[in-house]
Amino acid sequence: MKTIFVILAPSRSGKDTLAGLIELNLLADMDRLPVQLKWSSHVKRVVECTYGLPKGSLEDPNVRNAIIPGTSKTYLDLLVSFYHTQDQQADPYFWKRPVFRQLEDAMISELPIISTDTRDAFEVDAILDLKAKYDYQMITIKLDREGNPGLSSDKLLERNFEVLGCRSNIFLEFTVKDDPDNFRSNLVPISDIAYKLAQDMDKDRSETVHF
Repeated sequence: MKTIFVILAPSRSGKDTLAGLIELNLLADMDRLPVQLKWSSHVKRVVECTYGLPKGSLEDPNVRNAIIPGTSKTYLDLLVSFYHTQDQQADPYFWKRPVFRQLEDAMISELPIISTDTRDAFEVDAILDLKAKYDYQMITIKLDREGNPGLSSDKLLERNFEVLGCRSNIFLEFTVKDDPDNFRSNLVPISDIAYKLAQDMDKDRSETVHF
């Protein structure tokens, strides 16, 4: 399935949970794992290594919101700061280049892709350029959670939704209730809709004769 699902949502809105549900749907029909793409994954691994945290631990919001020993800042504060100081680096895309290669490798292998952390213009351009290069279909999902203030690094999400939404095959917008006891189950219908639409697009593509 040559489809990329781009989930745009403020922090703590459930984008990783939704990505996991879409992944479960994809696994039901495939013998190969879909690729979950996180542009911040490389910097998270470096921070984990720097502070002696277990690999992958910063994917847990409880760990991200913990105070860095000897400081008054959280690990999340540190991660967010990288988005605001990129232009001061010799290579502004330093943290993103490994993920860019991961994205292209997945498209070369024609794997479905789920992107949950698309924030700046480079990330948007990378997805759009490779989508065109490898003839991928794209479903963009804008997800909001009632009462969630988000973070300062979320400010570009509206612009990204406009850009990606205009270039997507399908774009969807949902607001979910802030109901901790049923939050995951409230996301299940959204994942089912996105997956069914991807299936329909894939079927239409396979039935189209190209000259």
